[in-house]
Amino acid sequence: MKRTFETFQPDMIRPLMALTSPACFNGMCRIRQYRVTVEEIMEGDDVLESRLRELWRDKKNGHSSNRDAMQKEADRLGIDLWAEQEDV
Repeated sequence: MKRTFETFQPDMIRPLMALTSPACFNGMCRIRQYRVTVEEIMEGDDVLESRLRELWRDKKNGHSSNRDAMQKEADRLGIDLWAEQEDV
């Protein structure tokens, strides 16, 4: 899935922000318009599974209490993260 938006923020070094109208601040005048397209990078299930398992095991992850969302992704991949619960 591709998502496209238009912005007046030309440099992508800073986090993306949708500046939707011309602006002038901090010494920068934004009058040129840009189109940014975000496209999902298709990766193998093994890569996705590895990342998901790492998130599941990461006790420092501030979002680790949201196990239901992680399990939904695991269900899509056909894996059972709760089997690892005793290690978490």
